[in-house]
Amino acid sequence: MMHSTLGVEAAAGHDGWLHPLVEFARPFRMPDFFTISGLFLAQVNRPRLARLSRRKVVPSSISI
Repeated sequence: MMHSTLGVEAAAGHDGWLHPLVEFARPFRMPDFFTISGLFLAQVNRPRLARLSRRKVVPSSISI
């Protein structure tokens, strides 16, 4: 949303109606992106992380 708004504003030569919202959200956009990405990553990688921890953390001489 930010890139589209700023690009159109630059091409038009003036600020649009969405500019105040984009400027308000500017400090929050990257932290929010990483927070949301981390929430989804935990769900996707859960089986892989469990398997990795069994292989790397638990010695191979112990069977699980």
